[in-house]
Amino acid sequence: MMDGAEDAVDQVELHSFVAQQRHRVLSGISGEGIPRSALVGIAVTSGLEIVFDTVKCWRKYPNLIARTRCSFVVGGLESNRAI
Repeated sequence: MMDGAEDAVDQVELHSFVAQQRHRVLSGISGEGIPRSALVGIAVTSGLEIVFDTVKCWRKYPNLIARTRCSFVVGGLESNRAI
């Protein structure tokens, strides 16, 4: 939990951290309400938008079109930090 200025991450630091991460976990919910997660390759824009690609026949595509809310796990064991 972030409770003070010492825990705050500025945009430059956040961009640098996310840009170093090549593969991250994308999670969402299927049409049946089942949690779904997938390892995806990512990139990040200067505006801190996470970008990834997929193909229409993979289940994440129709799930994200129907339900746009999702989450990413960025960081982890190798970085000793997650955001």
